Amino acid sequence: MTRRQREERRQQLVIIIAGAAVGLALLAVLIGVGYDKLWVPSRPVAQAGNATLTRSGYWEERRNEIARQTVQNLQLLSFLGAQFGSQISSQLATLDAEVPNIRTAAADDATVSNWIDRQVLLQSAAADYNIQVSDGEIAQRLVSDLGRVFSPPAPVPTSTTTLTPTEVIAPTAAAPAAPTAAATAAASTTDAPAATATEAPTTVPTATPLPDAALSQQDGIIGRVYDAYQQEMLQLSGDPSAPQKANLTLDDFKRALHDQYLRDAISAKVEEQLLPEASFTPSTDPTTIEVRQILISTTATLSDTQEQQQAALAASRPKAEEILAKLRGGADFAETAKTSSDDYATREAGGTLPTFDMAGKTSDGRKMDPEIVKAALALKENEISELIQTPAGWSIIQLVTKKADDTAVQLQNARSKKLDEWLAQKRAAATIARYPAVSPTPTSPPTPTVDVNTLPTVQLLATPTATTVTTATTTLEATPGATAAP
Repeated sequence: MTRRQREERRQQLVIIIAGAAVGLALLAVLIGVGYDKLWVPSRPVAQAGNATLTRSGYWEERRNEIARQTVQNLQLLSFLGAQFGSQISSQLATLDAEVPNIRTAAADDATVSNWIDRQVLLQSAAADYNIQVSDGEIAQRLVSDLGRVFSPPAPVPTSTTTLTPTEVIAPTAAAPAAPTAAATAAASTTDAPAATATEAPTTVPTATPLPDAALSQQDGIIGRVYDAYQQEMLQLSGDPSAPQKANLTLDDFKRALHDQYLRDAISAKVEEQLLPEASFTPSTDPTTIEVRQILISTTATLSDTQEQQQAALAASRPKAEEILAKLRGGADFAETAKTSSDDYATREAGGTLPTFDMAGKTSDGRKMDPEIVKAALALKENEISELIQTPAGWSIIQLVTKKADDTAVQLQNARSKKLDEWLAQKRAAATIARYPAVSPTPTSPPTPTVDVNTLPTVQLLATPTATTVTTATTTLEATPGATAAP
């Protein structure tokens, strides 16, 4: 082999090696791109029934979840901005900063669980009741919920053309005519009618628009939601010249809100199937009981014997009976409580105690004395009880109001409970999986029902708080030249 041939062979070998290196590099790039763009996005994250949540689907689902939480925070900001504006704005910033890292972050368990719940609902509703929801019905719920906060601005009133007043022509003098009967007298003595004040218009609740009308309104509302989000991000940047980038898009909000109100609309239809209104019987048991109290305390203490406590009760009974007689004679209960009740926590409010239900649970999470509850249930509105013996002494109560929840409220509460039970059954029967498999969480015991007997008792006797009075101290100074008395 000649030298020239050896050189040509060496060049060919170099070309082959270089081509192979370039090919391998291209192959590595293609493998990397395919892995990142095709393999990873197609990997399953969860399965619910016949639906599979892929990694790319999860990325979109997580964006939607962040968008929904952002809308909730924007709603809170409109209602509670004066008190909690900084906290809500901080939460908005935290949510928005998460968006760019969704692809690299671990799957959010709450987001995956919400997706599974929604799939169980959609598939079970279609299988059991053939339920379908139109876009118009979804738009109705969106407009009804968000329209109150993100409504369009009020139209600017247009200017009204000002009319030039016509010159008044002075009347021509005429010979006095003979006065007529009452007509002339009325004309000369009747004053011009006073202007009637125009009452302020009554705010009328916004009615849910028809489906077609809602469809025409929802894009405007979502647009105002997005504008509010962008404005909040701009304010969070603190530098108008370098505004903070808003990481969510208008389409993110559209998809997120569509899924939210689709779920709400289907849930409502399932509830109607589970518990039709015609088969529901509302309860007449009162859930809100309000009473006033006049307390006549005793001198007994906890350390006293039972005989001493009974003696103290007997000693205070005549005063209690005297007050009860005044009330029976027509004395105003609230005014009597202000002057005669020994419970200084309620006397200034006319003796009004916290509202409670049939079990005695109060609106502020305590429990009412059982004897007060028993007496209140036996009274009619404005009726006054007999003397009630309590640990604090003698109580007299007047029933202010006793009412059950509205039928609509009871029906909705019952339907929500039925839906929760139905969904729990469907989820238990469905094929549900997580990828990679998640270790089963130990089944936690059901949340126990609050036992009213474990709640703190409302104190029926509150004594007045002593007020510290600052006493001025006089400093005596000796007079020069004065001689102290012996």
